[in-house]
Amino acid sequence: METVLHFEETASTNTVLAELLALKNCAKNHQTLPNGTVAYADFQTDGRGRQSNKWFSEKGKNLLMSILIYPKLPMEAQFQVSMWTALALSDYLRQDVGLTDVSIKWPNDIYVRDKKISGILIEHTVISNRLAHSIIGIGLNLNQAWFPQNLPQATSVYLENGTACSIPESLTTIRKRLLDYMHADPMKVHENYGSQLYLRHQEARFMVKATQEIFEGSVTEVDGFGRLLIRQERQLRCFELNEISFLP
Repeated sequence: METVLHFEETASTNTVLAELLALKNCAKNHQTLPNGTVAYADFQTDGRGRQSNKWFSEKGKNLLMSILIYPKLPMEAQFQVSMWTALALSDYLRQDVGLTDVSIKWPNDIYVRDKKISGILIEHTVISNRLAHSIIGIGLNLNQAWFPQNLPQATSVYLENGTACSIPESLTTIRKRLLDYMHADPMKVHENYGSQLYLRHQEARFMVKATQEIFEGSVTEVDGFGRLLIRQERQLRCFELNEISFLP
């Protein structure tokens, strides 16, 4: 059963799915939402990114969607969900839209060259040390032709190759690719994700947030727990989510 919910405007599609799921779970007949249920909107008044960032989107121009999945993973393997989603988006941009120079900026921003085209916000619910469900919020810039001056690194499919994309068709394709990745070999998923890391094997500058230390190194890999490995001269440093920032 496929469920796709469309809204002209809502605060957040992640919130819509979370509230709807809660209502279903509280119903007397214990109905629940099917795996792969999608909510998407023409405009979000409170679109969110990671770390309380806001997601800017011109009304009706881009894909603003959330998808509900039941990953059946232990909590320590939750980064699999990030990899599935990032790869589904990367595949769509490469294979269905024809963009080149697509990469995944750890943990799950999608870049075209040095510009951001998509962001992902994942909210997990854990029961007994396992993922009960995950709500995956995706903002993908499709048809927007301009961005505010305070977003100099933003881009869209239209700006990259002049293609006008159908939002419903894009949603359907990305949803299918994501659900397919749920059944893929975890080792192959990990290898594919690692091969597409932004700035992999290139010298770059980073800052450790807690200490403000700035250092140079090269992204080498992400481990099985989603930690980023950066080679600095002869040592390999390991960072958890939100511990470091990429610097220009």
